[in-house]
Amino acid sequence: MGPVASFLSELLVITFLLQAGAEASPCPKKWMFFGGSCYALFENPLSWNDAEADCQTQKQGAHLASILDDHEMKTIAAYIRFNQEKNSAVWIGLFAHKASEISKWQWVDMSPLPYTAWAPGEPSGTGGVEKCAELKTNDYLQWNDRDCETALSYLCRYSRY
Repeated sequence: MGPVASFLSELLVITFLLQAGAEASPCPKKWMFFGGSCYALFENPLSWNDAEADCQTQKQGAHLASILDDHEMKTIAAYIRFNQEKNSAVWIGLFAHKASEISKWQWVDMSPLPYTAWAPGEPSGTGGVEKCAELKTNDYLQWNDRDCETALSYLCRYSRY
């Protein structure tokens, strides 16, 4: 399947999920259900820490989103492209935790990190301040490390189970 057909297929799935309505969805209105979790995009730009705090106020157990496989990544990317009014990078729940002298990337919800989608050359750690991960604006399928104080849109996630 070519890239256009793949995108249209993803868009069709997202449209169906969004139009199914709150009654059919186990998630609150404006949240997307996928793979046992609910996701919501928030476009009020916040720093990574403030975005994580806001996710926690949105729903019990919510955090900035962890992305655990390629299928989830593609579904989230289609959801963001369909719903985002402005084209901007989006915070996800991945951050560099400094353990001894080495920074180790981990999900804020403590999910395992079996899958990564870093853009070529990333994480770069530019200036020693890029310790949080964003979805890049080109297609929302690649990750970039960025200064955590940058104000961006953000994606929250919580598990339904």
